[in-house]
Amino acid sequence: MVERNPETKKVVIFGDGKFARYASSCFDHNSGGQFEVAALTVEEKFIGAREMWGKIVTPFEGLEQAFPPDRYVMFVAVGPSKKDGKLNGVRADFCRQCRQKGYELIRYIHPSAQIGLETQFGDNIFIPALNNIDHFVEIGNNVIFWAKNHVGHETIVEQDVFFSTGVTISGSCKIGPNCYFGVNSCTADGIVVGANTFIGMGVQITKDIKPNSVYKPISIEPKEYRTDEMRGF
Repeated sequence: MVERNPETKKVVIFGDGKFARYASSCFDHNSGGQFEVAALTVEEKFIGAREMWGKIVTPFEGLEQAFPPDRYVMFVAVGPSKKDGKLNGVRADFCRQCRQKGYELIRYIHPSAQIGLETQFGDNIFIPALNNIDHFVEIGNNVIFWAKNHVGHETIVEQDVFFSTGVTISGSCKIGPNCYFGVNSCTADGIVVGANTFIGMGVQITKDIKPNSVYKPISIEPKEYRTDEMRGF
């Protein structure tokens, strides 16, 4: 049983996919009683079930009447998806709509995440377990981390960025808005990554990147022989 306290914030999550399910579990069970999920919301035309994971699903249109912003806060749980050419544009747009409705967008930081001194965060932040954010880092609005990422000291991450698992951003880097980092990608020290850049799984960035760049890993083709034909490891 998760202990609640009078300061617990009641959260409405925008989204009903896997990210929303993960966020709902984190808020309810791994926030130290800071958050409690009250409902899920999506646009009415996309509502399938009226209840998911024990939470009601309510239309985003008119949400402020059923869940007024003076009593509820929000989190937008939408993964990387493009809008107007921007890699995280869909999530950014719904964040904008939530703010226009008057909602506070929360920042979630798992109790076990390591956060350095004088680190600054925007809103709609998601930092689950096993992340390390070093000293003097600045993170803008709507930045999502999956597990086991590292952001080095004095790095600046602008708004609307998504980090997959195992990403390493070295110290004194600047990450432009709307970027996406794939699993186990990394940067050298002092790198500038231009806005709206896609960095694929395992890609190593050793020089500055222009905006709207795409870096994908070299595909690895299978050998001509089968595993039962191998002579050794």
